[in-house]
Order: sequence, then C-alpha cells, then structure tokens
Amino acid sequence: MSTDNKTKKNSHAAQVHWDEKGLPYSTRFDDIYFSKDDGIAESRYVFLDANRLKERWDQHSIDSTFSIGETGFGTGLNFLLAWQLWNKHDHNKNAQLHFISVEKYPLSKNDLTKALALWPELSALSQKLINAYPPQPLQGIHRLNFYDDNISLTLSFGDAAEGFQQLAPISKAGPHVSSSPCAIGSLRPQIDAWFLDGFAPSKNPEMWKDALFSAIKNLSGRSTTFATFTAASAVRKQLIAIGFECQKIKGFGRKREMLIGKFSVEEKQKGRKPEVDEQTTPTHFRDHKHQKIDAEPSWHLNRFSSNKKVEHCIVIGGGLAGCHTAFALAKKNIRVTLLEKNNTLAMEASGNRQGVVYAKLSPHNSPLNTFNLAALLYASQFYHSLGLYEKCGDACGVLHLAINDNLRTQYQAFCETFRESPDFSRWLTAEECEAVSGVPSTFPALYLPQTGWLSPAPLCLELVKSERIEVRTESKVSGLQNDGNQWEVTYTNKANSTETVYADAVVLANAHAASEIEQSQHLPLKKIRGQVSHIPSTTSSKELRKVICGDGYISPALNNCHSLGATFNLHEYGTGLTARDHRQNLDKLTSLSPALTSNIDTSLALDGKVGFRCTTPDYFPIVGSIADYSSMKERFAFYRKKANATIDNYGAYHHHLYANLGHGARGLCYIPLASEVLASAIAGQVLPISRDLYRHMAPGRFIIRDLMRNKI
Repeated sequence: MSTDNKTKKNSHAAQVHWDEKGLPYSTRFDDIYFSKDDGIAESRYVFLDANRLKERWDQHSIDSTFSIGETGFGTGLNFLLAWQLWNKHDHNKNAQLHFISVEKYPLSKNDLTKALALWPELSALSQKLINAYPPQPLQGIHRLNFYDDNISLTLSFGDAAEGFQQLAPISKAGPHVSSSPCAIGSLRPQIDAWFLDGFAPSKNPEMWKDALFSAIKNLSGRSTTFATFTAASAVRKQLIAIGFECQKIKGFGRKREMLIGKFSVEEKQKGRKPEVDEQTTPTHFRDHKHQKIDAEPSWHLNRFSSNKKVEHCIVIGGGLAGCHTAFALAKKNIRVTLLEKNNTLAMEASGNRQGVVYAKLSPHNSPLNTFNLAALLYASQFYHSLGLYEKCGDACGVLHLAINDNLRTQYQAFCETFRESPDFSRWLTAEECEAVSGVPSTFPALYLPQTGWLSPAPLCLELVKSERIEVRTESKVSGLQNDGNQWEVTYTNKANSTETVYADAVVLANAHAASEIEQSQHLPLKKIRGQVSHIPSTTSSKELRKVICGDGYISPALNNCHSLGATFNLHEYGTGLTARDHRQNLDKLTSLSPALTSNIDTSLALDGKVGFRCTTPDYFPIVGSIADYSSMKERFAFYRKKANATIDNYGAYHHHLYANLGHGARGLCYIPLASEVLASAIAGQVLPISRDLYRHMAPGRFIIRDLMRNKI
C-alpha cells in the first residue's frame, strides 16, 4: 500500500492499556474488554448460555454446520469458549462449527498473546489461535480452519456493518435483487446465533448503526437467536425493527439487564414484494446522471428457488485445482467423484518435482494485490495446519530478491507495514540473505520465513485421502448435461468404454481443457508453455537452505537435484525439452547467485519438465458459477449502450456448474483459497473473501466487461 494507505491501516490497530492487574483496557473507547470480576463467566453467561448453545447442539443435525456471528472479536475470548464448549459436546463427527467475527480495531499478536495468557484453562486452544492469527495491521476477510476440531473462524478486520454486508448474500442494488433470496452459489448463508458484543453503544455508537442491523437481518433465518450484554433501548428497537422478538433478562454480575431474542420469519416477510420467475424478470437500470444511489453490481449473484443442499459433486481434473477442490468440498460434508483423464494424479502442469508457494506481494492497495496477500496467508495456514510441508515439501522460507530499484522500494515498504510481524515477513540485506540461505546473494530480499516448496504429486495424493472422495483415473470426459434436476457426466474409461456418473453439481478444474466443454467454451483461457530444468546439486548448491525467487527461481535440493525455472513461452506448444530453455533457466540463476552455477557442467544433457500453465487476461483465477453465455448477454445487454449503468438483475448461470481455473504459475498459492471460496459457495456458507473481491474472480466477469466495451 502507499504511505497514505499504510497510515490508514495502522490507524485501525487496537489501542490497549494494561491496568495494574494485567487486564486489557481500550483507551480508544474508554471501556473494558471483559468483566474485571470474571471474564470467562461473563462470556459464558451472556453469549453461550443465553443463546442456548449446548441445548441446541444436542439437537443439531448430524451433517450440518452451526454458524455463530459476532460483532467485536476483541481478545477472542468468546470464540475460544465456544470452541471449548464445542469440543466438550458429544456431537457427530460430521458436525461443524463456523464462527464469523468482525473487528475494526484488532489486537496485535503480542497483545492477543498477553490477553489470552490470563486464562490458563484455554491455553491449548489459545495457542492454536495465536499460531494462525493473521499478521497485523491487516484489513479484509480471512478464513482460519482448525480441521482437527471441525472449527472454522472467519475474521473480518474492518467496520462491522461493512464486514457483514460483504458477507451477506443480498446486494445493495435496486428493489428486484434486494427483495429476493440470492447468493453467490445457490444457497443463502445463515447465522444461527448472534453474539452482539463490542464496546457499549454509549462508548461506540459508530458500530451500532442501521447498516449493521440490516446486514444482521439478511443473514438471519427461522432458528436464529441473539444475545447481547446491552439493554439499551436503541439497540432493542433496532432489533425489533429487523424482525427479532426481544426479551430482557438478568444481566451478568452487577449488571441489571441484558437482551436476548429469536428471529421472526413472519416479520421478515412483511412488505416483501411477490417474487417473480427469474427468466421473465425484466432488466432494470438506473442512470447515474439522473439519480445517485448506493448500489453495487449484482450480475455475480444467483437467485435460488429451493434450499436443497449439494450432497454429491463431480470434479473434473486431477491436478492441484481438482484435488484441492475435492478436499474443500469433502471437508464441508459433500461427497466427491473426481475424474482424471491420465493414469495418475498431477500429471500435467501440476506435475513438477518441486513447486514454490509464491505470490507477488506489493504494498499498493489494489484488488489483485489484496488477493495475492490473502491467498498467501490462507495457503500458509492451510499447509501448516495439515502438516503438508512435512509430508510433501519443506517450509524452509522463501527469499523474494529485489532485483531492481522498483522492487526494492516495494518490498521495503511491504516489510515496514508488517514490521511488528517478523515471523511473517522481514527485509534482509544481501549479506543477511547469504547468512540465512547459505549461498552468496547479489541482491537484498523480502524474506517470508513460513513459506517454502511442495511436491505437487504427493500433495495431491494427500488431499484426496478421504472417505468422501472417490478418484477415477483414466476417465476422459466427453460431455455433460443437466436434466433440470442433476448433472450427467459422460466419460471414456481405461477400457475405452463409455460410462456415466450423476451428481448434484459439477466443478471444472481441468485447466485449459475446460475450453473443450460446451458450457465453458466462452471462458478466455490462455495456454502458456513453461519449462523447468533439473540440475544435479554441486558442492556450492548443496548449501542452499531457502527457495530463491527473482527472475526465475531455484529450490533447495531434493534427492541431490534442484528445480529451477521456469520459462514463459508464448505461442509455443511443443512438449519436448529444449536446450535453449535450459540455457535460459541457467542464465536467470546466474543473475540471482553466480555461485550456484559456477560448478555446473553445462555440457551435460539436463532433465526437466514441460507444462502448460492455464492463465487469464486479468491474472485473477476463474472461480465460481459458470455463466450461461447467451442468457447473460441478453440480460445485461444495456451495458453495450451505457457501460456505467446500474443493472439491477441477477446473473444467468448454469445451475450448480462451477469452475476453478486459471491459476497460472501460482497454483500452490492461489488454489487453496480459491477452493475454499468455491466450496463455501456450493455449501451455502459465507465466503472467505469479500463480495467485492469475489467479483474479480467470478467467471461471468468477462462477459460483463465485453458488453461494457461493446465487444459482443
């Protein structure tokens, strides 16, 4: 981010004073974080007991997710106590807890650690939270999964109202979209219990505003309850206005009263316009010249007609995207049939010996930079939490060399932003790079100590180790169609016979081969050749302990062999290794660290691998529902006449047909988050990214852009 943005982000840090008893106090709001008498007892009484969590979990459906929404994450105490109660509960192994919390002024990791040390009984869970806690200062939405306990935590750092609006499924556009059920996927997310925490309304009136209550309404349903420490009449009136039945009960300790309640579906339905069929709804628009409105695009939204859950999904493609997608779906209790045309997984672009968990990091605040950082943070936590670095690679650390002045400026500014999180990123001089990497360095670098390299083939095998995932190799898909109820996928098996498999949903994760499927032919997928070279380790190179990235990369030796590369060969489609590309990879390596190539016998015929990256014109991956090309063009045709019109309509999408494509050279970094986004949409859960950021990934974006540019 620029200096202005950096200052802005730092302004959102919590301002904490520690009193004589070692308890945290907010100087910004002149208020306590929790009761000085007994913070744990207060939290249990006000939020866990008042929402009847134990009683409701006794009755909870065996394969469903229970979601808690919280205003004010603070020290994380409410989350940890809910987690503790969940672990003590004798629920089915498939039941999951999803805790969603917003926090405008998050604690630093140091302050969080100090606060959580006050509760020794929570130390085991506290340490897991501290280990996964995102570096500060950081804004936006972040998903932390604690798979051992079937717990997910979605943290939104920023304004509470804006955070829940970004998580809510309903657009702020005109009356057609905002008055009808809609979602990113096909199911509407719902919060089951609200913890309305945060500092008191008298201390923090900015949080308790109309927009927050509107977002709460949009995320509530028939069984939703709430509890809050406050009994302020303004809060009670707002809750009643959005459809909650409110009741005052005895407050905790010396506090006289607090509020609890349950959502009234009948109240929510009052005033709703009759819904009309999606296909016959006229397209409305509003001209910005004549009327100012607070609107956002709605073309990425689906209108759904039922609450039928996806129970079985077919994933086409057995590379990184397909296997990550299958894993994410299986973790959300969705059965998966994975079809791979080759005789084993990760044979094509995902088949390199060593791949780097790499993202292009920048201090500048753009959507692509935001996505890169979010993807890297999610991937790092994902691989560490599952022990995948130990099983399939090495979290040895990655050096992003500043090979020019522009990169030096950017990387230094990035490290300065996260200067309080040295375990996440550090700026190293060339001399310091040599000290940590073991080899001489020509350049200074941005150092990411928690990332590293992975072997994609073993990784893919680990990801599909689930009783919910069936892998069918040598299964080349020839066509798919929907009969209005389910998808029928036809493929040729290893015996060259035709077979058919049926499922509720289909995900295309087969890279540029998706262009061969009728429903996805319109996607602008590009095929770019890349060659990786394998060189035997030398006396000098054996000392390399870190991945080095610059104009090319090299990884530490695996079985006495380094992987380096990779070339970008536009408009070349040969599959054979070329001496020219080996030479290019070696030249790039020499520019990064001459010592690494000084003892290589260049007369030897080098081994390597050729793969074809699947990329997109805007460098964002393609993730989400696949648009019905003809219907989408018709529905949003007015964009041809006025590109900045606000068209208040749903997108036109193939029902339960999704894509996870176009990750280019950053698959190991991008795909974990992309798969979690996709699985969340399919399962009807809130996304791990903002709705604004999702639109940059949504498959329908290219149709909308081409209409606006009058290209189609």
